[in-house]
Amino acid sequence: MLEPEKTATNSVYKGRGVRYDILLEDEAGTRIDVEMQAQGMDDELLAKRCRYYFEMLDFKRLAVRQSFSVLGDSYVIFLCDFPIFDGLCKKYEIGSFNAAQVSGVNSGA
Repeated sequence: MLEPEKTATNSVYKGRGVRYDILLEDEAGTRIDVEMQAQGMDDELLAKRCRYYFEMLDFKRLAVRQSFSVLGDSYVIFLCDFPIFDGLCKKYEIGSFNAAQVSGVNSGA
């Protein structure tokens, strides 16, 4: 399912919402948010914005007492028309975490 310009609000906590440029979800529950960042932004702020968008992907996906195991994978992709960080790479991965690769960690609840 493809949803262009999808808005997610944080009305429960009266917090800031997000407006996804492109939001995809497959039959396995994997969510992919693609953002086009055309305006230059400080590296630290861009990383925090990416983190917030990532967190909002799972906001409201679980009911009370529902197992974390039902959460699908999530990805946030920022396409920037300006250099970020040191400007030497075309691709950066920030905060990748795979619980299955960490010894002794079981991501099922």
